[in-house]
Amino acid sequence: GFKACRALLPRWKAGTAAVSFGAREMGMKTWRGFVAMLSALAVLAGLVGVAQAEAHKDAPKLVAEAKVHFSERDYVAAADKLERAYGLEPNPMYLFNAGQSLRKGAHPKEALEVYQRFVSKHPSHPLVPEARNYINDLRGLLEAQQRGEAVQLQLDVERQERSKTTEELEQERQLL
Repeated sequence: GFKACRALLPRWKAGTAAVSFGAREMGMKTWRGFVAMLSALAVLAGLVGVAQAEAHKDAPKLVAEAKVHFSERDYVAAADKLERAYGLEPNPMYLFNAGQSLRKGAHPKEALEVYQRFVSKHPSHPLVPEARNYINDLRGLLEAQQRGEAVQLQLDVERQERSKTTEELEQERQLL
């Protein structure tokens, strides 16, 4: 970082405003290495800037694709595009709308996770109260689904037991 580079610079001379960059003080090899390192850092900073600029161009494209998927009722694909856009450009609306897509697409567990991430990453956003309402609704839905699955499992077990009992009775009748 900046502090590390600053530590490599020669100290300010007392009473002057000039910095001594003399090869005699640093040694010629050290000086060349220092210049090479600064040049490499400048190139890397430029590459990172270009990559970030490209990412910001890609996010709106992904959002446009998400809108198409949403209008075609392909809610999972829409959510995927919105989450990818959020990864490139952390616009809170991308994350919120990904949750909306998953909720509308009947993927409550995934929608719950996205809404929770939205609330934790953007706690002061105006849509947080709405997201919290969805979180509560989705938790209730998931709990009801779990209870329903437990009841269905119990019914299946009872049905299998009755079937065995019926088969056993039939076998006994045949023996008599």
